[in-house]
Amino acid sequence: MDALEAYVGLKRPQTKQLLSDTPLIAVDFETTGLDYNQDEIIAMGFCPIDQGIIRLANCSYFVVQPRQLLKSDNVVIHGLMDDHVSDGISQQQAMQKFLELTKGKTIVAHYHTIEKYFIQKAARQIFGQTIPLSILDTFNIAERQMRRRNQPISANSLRLFNLRKQFGLPNYNAHNALEDAISTAELFLAQIASLNMAKKQLRLASLGLIKSD
Repeated sequence: MDALEAYVGLKRPQTKQLLSDTPLIAVDFETTGLDYNQDEIIAMGFCPIDQGIIRLANCSYFVVQPRQLLKSDNVVIHGLMDDHVSDGISQQQAMQKFLELTKGKTIVAHYHTIEKYFIQKAARQIFGQTIPLSILDTFNIAERQMRRRNQPISANSLRLFNLRKQFGLPNYNAHNALEDAISTAELFLAQIASLNMAKKQLRLASLGLIKSD
């Protein structure tokens, strides 16, 4: 059985599943731009969360070779140059790493559409099909919490570094896939702690579990 068959064949988490029974991994991508139809992944960060503990020793970071030259306006944001990405792993190797590291886990992401659209594009190009994803989104969790509290919501208030500031979390350099994955993992745990619910009672439905095929 190859990596794709093994990945697709696993049972997916259900909304009634307890968070405490759910293996998690925070994921972040840097891309050549925001148009998933034209742009590509150039860096991937992975940060496992095990029973409420961030496993820094098991975090992973990969630079990925794009099939196109980098755009100068985006280089300013992510800091990766053509000579950096030329030494990276291929798009196919990146997809294999994604399957390997997220297999059997629910992904934690901030504003998950970037990760979802770009990985599904890569899956279609490499495997000829999309893959099943299960995602918890810290952006969505924050929005749900703010609506329940009747707090004013703006796009800026839901940005990763602003949400971290609300929880008293330290500043990190933005737009590095590994640091953003770690930042997202820390924010997620802070959000869970703020719910004041026993972890043994917290189900994925209350966190807005997202499924993508």
